[in-house]
Amino acid sequence: MPVSERKSGGGGTILAVGCAIVAALVILVALLGVFGLVGYRRMVTTTIGPMPPIRPGSGSGSSGTSIGMDMAIPDNRSKPAEHVFDIQDGGSPGATIRAAKLDLEIDHPRPEDLEIKLRHPDGTVVVLRRAGTGGRASAKYPEDTPPAESLVQLQGKPTAGKWKLTVTDKRVAKTGRLKSAGLDLDYVF
Repeated sequence: MPVSERKSGGGGTILAVGCAIVAALVILVALLGVFGLVGYRRMVTTTIGPMPPIRPGSGSGSSGTSIGMDMAIPDNRSKPAEHVFDIQDGGSPGATIRAAKLDLEIDHPRPEDLEIKLRHPDGTVVVLRRAGTGGRASAKYPEDTPPAESLVQLQGKPTAGKWKLTVTDKRVAKTGRLKSAGLDLDYVF
């Protein structure tokens, strides 16, 4: 039979089998999530003290809110205001970051003087705000305010360890206060 007269016989069958396999995998992943075998948890640190451990097997994880700290931001680079978030894995050893968010409340008459950084426990630094840029000092990164550097670079890194937030005033004459800070991590385990 010439090539132009051949009929394709198995293309539709292969497509149907492929769709059935994908559907079965979707159902399997959904069932595993229902039984807590795969999934993610959300944790929010507070600004005082370490995070309470997460109970193994809990589906919702642990949560909290930012608590006011009212910390001075020293003037003109003398020393930054620093806060350490001590994140513990609790019941989820090996948890890795899916998304990170930071909620800051800062009172400063000249927000453009401020540089804000978040340092992961492995030393990776994300610049959230560069001095000289406009806008409000208080922000929810990345929800309401895009950071200067993407928080995506933290994806896949471990959640546990000491995270450091630094707020540096780069100019003289005006000072401010770091009122509260909250670190929110979505993670997978």
